[in-house]
Amino acid sequence: WYSGVQRCARVRLVNRGSLALRRGIVSQRQLQPQTNTKKRQLTIEESLQIGKKLLHMEQVRLRYLVNRDSRFYRSTGLFGGFDLSFFKGHSHRAIACLATTDRDGRLVRSSTIDVELPRLEYTSGLLGFREVDAFKAVWNKYRKEHPSRIPGVFLVDGNGLLHPRRFGSACHVGVALNIPTIGVAKKLLCIEGLTRDDVLEEVQHAPEQAFTNPDRLVRSVVLKSLVRESDTFGHVLGEAVLVRRNPWELRSKPVYVSVGHCVNLADAVHIVRDLSLYRVPEPVRQAGMLGRKRVRELEKAAAAGFS
Repeated sequence: WYSGVQRCARVRLVNRGSLALRRGIVSQRQLQPQTNTKKRQLTIEESLQIGKKLLHMEQVRLRYLVNRDSRFYRSTGLFGGFDLSFFKGHSHRAIACLATTDRDGRLVRSSTIDVELPRLEYTSGLLGFREVDAFKAVWNKYRKEHPSRIPGVFLVDGNGLLHPRRFGSACHVGVALNIPTIGVAKKLLCIEGLTRDDVLEEVQHAPEQAFTNPDRLVRSVVLKSLVRESDTFGHVLGEAVLVRRNPWELRSKPVYVSVGHCVNLADAVHIVRDLSLYRVPEPVRQAGMLGRKRVRELEKAAAAGFS
């Protein structure tokens, strides 16, 4: 039916064009399709803006695949941590590391791999597209090397739902690899009216309480959307968590915990509190240390080879 209507419309247009041509209303040149032979080429800035918009649209599409339910998370007593360590002077070459610890923070197994990241500029909010392939490579290597030591949940050095489009790197890794993930960021992504100074002030005035381990004191503040004009006003985005060993410890910077995939926020905060011997949870901290150690070894070997 629709194709028939289109065909009739084309016939009418042709008949009207030939009638106007006979009456001298239009010329033959006016009836011919106009082709623009001088096409303006896009500048580099315009191309980058179009690319960013396409990546934003992809994040909006993928965020509906994020699962916030902990029923798919099974505790195995092991916790994985993903981190990237970059080579000096190379923004696209890094060591991807996956470190596994037990509940007490003791390192159990680890894997590292030298990776070449996509040639995307470092843009806040789009880090998942740079990191997901590297984490996938080290995850595949880890499963082959340690098939009996698979973590039940993975902590990612980055944000999850605490993101402008609710799809940070922790969500990206969880959806792409189909694993439970938690976002643990060292810096606050200031969105939805959140500011770093206000959050830090709230954390400092929050009541301090002992958690599972009596030798650790915890302060936490729930992070909510503060934009009253937005439909997401009041929505919980994550939680700022500060863990200290004793009241005299001079530690004032929290980490920012958010849902990644297949874990709810309450369980995510509980896991981060249990694994925090220092500011950063042990799986992520161990992955960062091992990655930087591997970078130093390769740089030292390269320098010795050229000397």
